[in-house]
Amino acid sequence: MTKLFDSFQIRGLTLKNHVCVSPMSQYRAKDGVTNDWHFAHLSRFALGGCGIGGPHPPASFPIGPAFQTDFAKEIRQNADIASMAVGFIWEARVANTVIESGQADLIAIGKELLNNPYWTLQAAKELAADESYSLLDPAIGWWLNKRERVMRKLGL
Repeated sequence: MTKLFDSFQIRGLTLKNHVCVSPMSQYRAKDGVTNDWHFAHLSRFALGGCGIGGPHPPASFPIGPAFQTDFAKEIRQNADIASMAVGFIWEARVANTVIESGQADLIAIGKELLNNPYWTLQAAKELAADESYSLLDPAIGWWLNKRERVMRKLGL
């Protein structure tokens, strides 16, 4: 298993992995308060295997691949608290490198989840961290395991 898919503990809360939903679309909040839209939008990604997620106030930063990783590293080193990296983290390999190198404790996946709501499951598969779909509800994982066996048997 890769470190990206190890469990992570923050105080009394244990997350099933280091992948989080990046807080997106705070502009939909009314007077800064989240609403049903946020609940539906952000919680659906939990079905895709993410550990945790939530909204935040908007901010402006220069952008590029994994562009906030340096901020996360600085906070982690100087404030001695857990930190989360976010910002154009699209690839499982990059996410895992950030965690394994100690640059951040958690990875937040944002707009990429709009492209692929099952990014976490795909990343786990790419990193050979979840061959049996254990990140999913057992009833769903069972079906996907069965589907994979049938496809292999048919040579697909």
